Parts: sequence; structure tokens; C-alpha cells
Amino acid sequence: SHFHTYDGSRKNDLRVAQVLDWLSLPPERRPHFITLYFSDVDNAGHDHGPDSGEVERAARLADRLLRRLLDGIAALPHGDRVHVVVVSDHGMAKAGPDGRIFLDDVIELDGVRVLESGAVASLWFDDAARIAPAVATLRGRLKHVAVYRPGEMPERLHLDGNARVGHILLVAEEGFLVGARASLRNPAPGQHGYEPRDESMHGIFLALGPRIRPGARVPSFESVHVYPLLARLLDLDPVPGVDARLDPLAAILR
Repeated sequence: SHFHTYDGSRKNDLRVAQVLDWLSLPPERRPHFITLYFSDVDNAGHDHGPDSGEVERAARLADRLLRRLLDGIAALPHGDRVHVVVVSDHGMAKAGPDGRIFLDDVIELDGVRVLESGAVASLWFDDAARIAPAVATLRGRLKHVAVYRPGEMPERLHLDGNARVGHILLVAEEGFLVGARASLRNPAPGQHGYEPRDESMHGIFLALGPRIRPGARVPSFESVHVYPLLARLLDLDPVPGVDARLDPLAAILR
């Protein structure tokens, strides 16, 4: 195994070169699975919004880096045996100051921890007796925000039973932001964390390699299903109990 702690300041060209160096190692030392991440598109989306020229330039940079990686792989003696899968962990939506919803204006926040203000917010109460009244108040007064308690979460969110959710989960409609006033003072123009069914939250998926059918297309799918695909390409058995299936991506396999 080869491991580098993620360093956001590391130049993208050096990241590509490192991957190609690993792929050039003798078979007994060559990694079978390598991950590579470029942060430029995400950074530009947050800082300038998804429709900005900065995002377009960042996407073009990512294209050039991917081209460099693919050309380097093609030049290897065993390049025709390498699979490349391109994904993103989320999309991006436009948001701004006009869409801010301040919880301070609706409920008393003393004794309440507000985590992850923005597209979503999680509320933790020191006094459990305050939870039910707060839910009633929030549902009665908040617009453009869904209010959930554990045990009431939509199945599509896959959050029921998760200890990190908090006593109340708030999910804003796309373009809106919810949280404590202090944490929403200067919101970024680009946000993610909205409902996964919103098309703006969808990521990218591209794949090529000897076991991938050229030109194949599949409908949108949940990102978790990439895991069994990678396991199949590596001739590994997925870990039991993981909520993922190969079926949504089976059509791209030869």
C-alpha cells in the first residue's frame, strides 16, 4: 500500500504524476486501486456559484488534467488493462443572503447546539422537554424548510437511526439556507447538501476500461452503488451489509 495524507496545496500536476508513477511500478509493488482528487471545481462553485465563469474555467482545468492522466495511462505497457472511474460526491446550487432563514427569529437557541448551518442544520437540545414544542413551532413558522425528527425521516435520506443527525434535522429548499444568524453572516454563493432528488445535487459518473461497455448509459443512481462496481472491477466481494447494489450499473459492464 502507498498512502499520502491529503494536502490541498499539492499541485494538481504532481498528483497526476504520482498516480502515473505508481502505475509504472513493477507488478509486485503496483497498487490495484488508486484514488485521485481535484478540488478546483468544488472550490470555485462554493466561492463564485455554480453558474460562474470561474466554475467553467475550473471544469476545463479538470478536463485537461484528466486528459493528461489518460494519455499517461495509454502510454504504459499495461495501460489497456487499467479502468478509470470519474465521480463527484455532490452537485452545487446557487444560494445567497436573500435566502437566509435565521433560527434565532423562530426559537430560543440558548441550550441548543446548531450544527452544519446552510442547506441543512442539525439541532441538539440540552433539555429533551424542549424538543417537541420546538418541532411544532418550527413546522408552524418556517417556510422553505422541512423539519424532521428521528423516526420520521424520509427513506430517501437514509438518515433514520444515524446517531449524528441530532434531535431535529432541518433541510432547506434549494437556494435557501437555514441556521443560526451568526453562522450565516457571509454565506458562500454556492451550496450543497440539499435534497438528493434535486438535479442540481447530482454528481458526475464516467467510466472507461477493458470491462466497460463503450457508449453505455444508465439512469441516475445513488452514489453508494459505485462501491459494488469498483469491487467487481477489482474481482473483490463487497463487504456484507453495505446498502449498495451492482444492478443500477450492471448495464455498463461487458
